[in-house]
Amino acid sequence: MNEIDHTTNEQQLSHGNAIVEESDIPGFAYDSVTKRYYRVQPQASGPNIGFRESDLRGNRQHNLFMAKREQCCSKSCPSVLWLPKMIQRRELYGSSVSRFTRLVTEGALRGVRKKPSYIQKGYTDIDTLHSCHYVDISDDGKTIVGCWSVRGRRDEGWRDTCGARLICFKVTTSHYDNTKGVCWSKFGLKIPSSTYGANLVKSNLMDICVEPVNDNVTCALYVTTQTIVTMHNRFSTLSRVCIEPVAEFSSVHDSAELRLPSYNMRWTCQKYVHALAFNRNRMGIGIGLEENALLLDISTEQTIRINSLKRSVMSLSFSADGNLLFMGLLGNNVICSDLRMNNRETVATYNDTESVGWLKTMRTKPDMLVTEDHVGIIKFWDIRVGKPLIRIEDNINPYNKTPMHLEKDERILFSATSDGITRAWSTYNGEKLCEFPSHDPRNSSRKPKLVYASNWGGFSGNAAILIATGSDFHDNYYEYLSACRKKNSNTLYTNSGLRCEKDIQVALGRFRNAVNETGWGILEVETFNDVDEMTQAFAAGLLEGVLTRQLITYHFRNTVEEICDGEEEYCKKLFAYLSKNLEWIKRTVNLTFAQLTGINYGYLKKASTMYKPIISFELTPIYMIQLAGEVFDLEKVFGKNKTDATHCSGLIKLAPDNADLFIAHVSMSSYETMNRILKFYKFAFDKEKVPGYATSFSSYPGVLASLDDFILASSGLAIIETTISIFNHSLYNAVRSDGQLHCWIRSIIATKLANTAKQWMQIFARYNSGTYNNQWSVLDYKLFKPNEKLPTNNLLWVLEQTPGLVISHDMTWFLKNYTYWPSYNIPYFKIISEISGFKEKGQLLDWYKWESCPRAKIFKRDHHKVINLDTLQKLMRYNDYKHDEFSKCKCIPPYSAEASISTRGDLNPPNGTYEINAMGHRNHGSIDYKGTNYHLFKNLRFKAWGGPPYDPLPVFSWATTNIQAKHYGQPTVWQFKEIETQWETVLP
Repeated sequence: MNEIDHTTNEQQLSHGNAIVEESDIPGFAYDSVTKRYYRVQPQASGPNIGFRESDLRGNRQHNLFMAKREQCCSKSCPSVLWLPKMIQRRELYGSSVSRFTRLVTEGALRGVRKKPSYIQKGYTDIDTLHSCHYVDISDDGKTIVGCWSVRGRRDEGWRDTCGARLICFKVTTSHYDNTKGVCWSKFGLKIPSSTYGANLVKSNLMDICVEPVNDNVTCALYVTTQTIVTMHNRFSTLSRVCIEPVAEFSSVHDSAELRLPSYNMRWTCQKYVHALAFNRNRMGIGIGLEENALLLDISTEQTIRINSLKRSVMSLSFSADGNLLFMGLLGNNVICSDLRMNNRETVATYNDTESVGWLKTMRTKPDMLVTEDHVGIIKFWDIRVGKPLIRIEDNINPYNKTPMHLEKDERILFSATSDGITRAWSTYNGEKLCEFPSHDPRNSSRKPKLVYASNWGGFSGNAAILIATGSDFHDNYYEYLSACRKKNSNTLYTNSGLRCEKDIQVALGRFRNAVNETGWGILEVETFNDVDEMTQAFAAGLLEGVLTRQLITYHFRNTVEEICDGEEEYCKKLFAYLSKNLEWIKRTVNLTFAQLTGINYGYLKKASTMYKPIISFELTPIYMIQLAGEVFDLEKVFGKNKTDATHCSGLIKLAPDNADLFIAHVSMSSYETMNRILKFYKFAFDKEKVPGYATSFSSYPGVLASLDDFILASSGLAIIETTISIFNHSLYNAVRSDGQLHCWIRSIIATKLANTAKQWMQIFARYNSGTYNNQWSVLDYKLFKPNEKLPTNNLLWVLEQTPGLVISHDMTWFLKNYTYWPSYNIPYFKIISEISGFKEKGQLLDWYKWESCPRAKIFKRDHHKVINLDTLQKLMRYNDYKHDEFSKCKCIPPYSAEASISTRGDLNPPNGTYEINAMGHRNHGSIDYKGTNYHLFKNLRFKAWGGPPYDPLPVFSWATTNIQAKHYGQPTVWQFKEIETQWETVLP
């Protein structure tokens, strides 16, 4: 739009039959034809008057009358244009073609059916389509272009040939007799046997769009990201920005011209790319990075840095003339940079637009910007005055990037919201036009992409909404993947679905990515007994690596990727130690590393036709993820870390009269670790030799152990642990690279092989590595009978570990005498307390005393309130630090959010004064809850709650917290509810 026109009543309209509306600026009317604002005169006369208040009042009354008349008399149009909800915008001087077209479009959407008119699965001769990353339709309505995850098909069975592929479909029509009164034309898709465009093999597709480069050529612009291991054993991110022509959308079909460098480009960087945008006027690409944006010139491949206030750029859009760049920043407002200035200064900030994951400037209204923020609020901004004209609040979105679509004429805005409903709003006034069910986008594998066509199939006025989803889902809960073995061969391949059609089924994986719905991913892996144990373990890992590949990437990026930044000397020592340790492990552990190798193969998606089960002992990103707990101590061994280990809370509790037996656990960690998965493993091993053949547990992407730890085993054992800090660093002299197994390996082996709590202790104590030093509590549910007398021994065993020493004792007596056993990161056994340094610390501060620390006092006071699973969860999620007497400290302010059963270090003020750092403001808190009882345990089920505690505390949100940490793949707002696991896998 042009600037405001301050003309008086002598100004005459330059066109006839104008559409003039009350504007958002008091005292002015807006002319949508000239795109100018005109002053409204309260009293004016003469032949050349502009706009009078009496004209506005008259037209308001006329429109109200016509609306009521249409509502009462019209039989052909069941819906009537409602009064605008957000702003009052009315037309002057009668109707026009533009108004009629808008009403026809909106009327068609108001009558949209709740169920699709036509469904077609997208199978080609060589591929099957899975989740859709992007979809668009040509201007003539006859061609669809999209990017889908695909799996190739060969004679030997299904296999993963590539991660994603660009494909074009032709819209076809076939007429048939209308004897049943259904419809006259059936529109389908003609799917070619050959596919078009890029094959993205080992990379994650992060963003994609299809834009016209000029009047003749349209190109696909996309970016992929993958994690690589450098020659120095460093982990690095590699992002590739690509542009290539889409022939089906271009008027030029000369292959030689389409191969010109200006239409084909590959650009790489070792940074994570969040978003892309194309600048047609400047032949450039906007690239959103973690701490700034880049402007990439296509012809020269030179880049210009754009300041983003050191915030991650989640979304980008250029103005219609290409001179302005709008950026949606993670945890900050949308800003605008002027590219015409030498230093590309930030010239505007749009308040209340934190963490905008989608934004777009409108072509038809060049001064209008549409944004959608982290809580789903949509706003239409007048960029000249920096104020929103329309605000839409019924868009539901708890995460950053909602599948949204602004149709080509920019009259309708669509959104596939997080409650599984697709909604449409008018861009004219923000009115909701329709809503209808679609696939739930909270599961990334089924996130729908949609496009609107006003001339579907090439027929003008034949409007359609095309929604592209995955095509291989058994139901709305799980994605299924099978590992199959060729007959008379020991090679494996993966097959989408519940079974292998021709060959031997080795394993079945079930996965649901519900992170944005509940805070958890859910994974079940089951193996079958027709193959040897090593093949089973490899196949189980293979399926997990394929199914959770995206989540593994997020978790690796958040927690491991920068482990060596600025710490080269530490990493040199660390990798030397790990390499020697792996050499020794080769002679000791097989099945665990077979499963680990399978995860790595599945994660990397090896391009070979078949997978041959092997055992690999290599320093890979997947292996480094397993060491999250060990690193707490290894950093001290090699002189990096100065802080204490993370904390947890655990509880074992008897119900009154021994009616029930509960076990619960709360993990505490830094918030970047909140990429979580609930897992269920079931192996077809010899049940006599491997009592713990099936386990359920809380865990992390790509991790074989729990690491929380919270584990339920088919042996009847329930296992939890809380970490013990080592203040006496001289103990680390016992840590060696040979003759020792890391804690995560020993916990897996002990859980599989032990049949009793005492056996678990004995197996775990062997080959103590002195890393990830914990207090382990193991409960044997086989020895508990509801409402009966407790056994005198072996119901509960407790183990504590330091470098060089492991102590364990039967603590059944404690549970019988006190009806509860608490665990909170402080050793109970006297010798462990002394040698670890806790006794010395406790003489100075009660914070380190087993009987006097805040959590000890709260558990002692409140454990009797636990009578069922609801009260158990309430105690384990408890934090009322501003009012609880046991959360008080000699601090300013006089309390700490770290002094409770579930902690929230982020809520302590950064400028507070505390007795020790652990009491103050920091990136640390409780990130979950897990709990079970006797009844649920029989099927290895439990209840879980994802995310930091809230109520009465504020909800944790990455958009509002001052904690600065990576959180790829995480929800922005962590306001979920408790869930109960419902495993499909059946126990004998």
